[in-house]
Amino acid sequence: MLDANTHQKIVDAIVDCPPELVGNIPAVMAKLKADFPDASEDEIFACFEDAVVALEERAEQNMREAAALRDLSPLFEGFPENTPIGECARIKAERGDPLAIAFLKWEVKQAGGVQ
Repeated sequence: MLDANTHQKIVDAIVDCPPELVGNIPAVMAKLKADFPDASEDEIFACFEDAVVALEERAEQNMREAAALRDLSPLFEGFPENTPIGECARIKAERGDPLAIAFLKWEVKQAGGVQ
């Protein structure tokens, strides 16, 4: 039986699988067997189950972040490309923009209330 550390290393290896191996289960299995020779096939398959959960969680996080970025995109309107979001928000907040004000309040909260 795999120890928890080795199990997690295999899960991480699956989650961070090189792009050229994604979808090629035989190649992934061969790499995992080579990298973790003491792991049985059943133990590796158990790691795949945990990797699926980790990938689903990562996908959900990515979706939340994408939605947040879409919600914040109005802050950049009217500014040159590559203007930092903090600068956009500060200028728009000075003009009374509610989104900018809310973003700056959130930013202060994330920094532990110090800014």
